[in-house]
Amino acid sequence: MSPQRAGDAPFPLTATADSGLPVSFSVTGPATLSGNMLTLTGWGTVTVTAAQPGNNTYSAAADVARSFVVSPAESTLVGLGFQTNGGFQLAFYGTLGSNYTLQASLTLSNWTPLFSFPCTNTPMLLLDAAGTNQSRRFYRVLMP
Repeated sequence: MSPQRAGDAPFPLTATADSGLPVSFSVTGPATLSGNMLTLTGWGTVTVTAAQPGNNTYSAAADVARSFVVSPAESTLVGLGFQTNGGFQLAFYGTLGSNYTLQASLTLSNWTPLFSFPCTNTPMLLLDAAGTNQSRRFYRVLMP
């Protein structure tokens, strides 16, 4: 399965049984299922289970479960928490090859650029070394 991001378009699930009997699906995690259409509703691990119950001729097949990870939508900034060696760590899900600037604010009105970076992988782990000195601090990432 190709990488999935929160907010991607719904897609169909398909499976066949050698018996020709219908296969049903169930899902756990940040997704919903309507018929065979899977809609991603957030980010995290999604597990899809396929079941084929059997009939008078064929025995039920063992359920088959497959999991995949859904990444946050592009341009999402996630706070990971304070680090034991100091600073506040964030994960940024951006567009590979694009350049960004991490900014911080104490008031949401005055923003200070912390540093610029090229997005070389996703997520990019970012560290605000001064992030532990304030009672609250807001972050945003902009394209220059």
